[in-house]
Amino acid sequence: MKKVGFFRSIHLKFVLIYVLLILVAMQIIGVYFVRKLETTLITNYQESVKSRVDLLVYDIQEELVKERGKEDPTKEEAIRLILKDYRATDISEIRVIDGSSFKILGTSNSSNQDL
Repeated sequence: MKKVGFFRSIHLKFVLIYVLLILVAMQIIGVYFVRKLETTLITNYQESVKSRVDLLVYDIQEELVKERGKEDPTKEEAIRLILKDYRATDISEIRVIDGSSFKILGTSNSSNQDL
């Protein structure tokens, strides 16, 4: 029987095919996990932003319907204080606009406070 070289043997070819199949399977599983992770992170981010906006809307609505005395700050000042306390990097700017007069009551951007 003739001796076959190591790199020409059928055993090496089987091992090579087996390793390549494992690598392809790992790639497919990795793509699946990355897609699931991406959708989960996007959903969590959207829910987080929505819940923070809902909380901010509630705080501003409370300030708008609040009865004010002479010592209390005006609506605009109270809204500016709320927006000043609210700092988030994922929401660039928040503006509160009066629906009846279309007047900007407050904005979170400090450079646009005079609008």
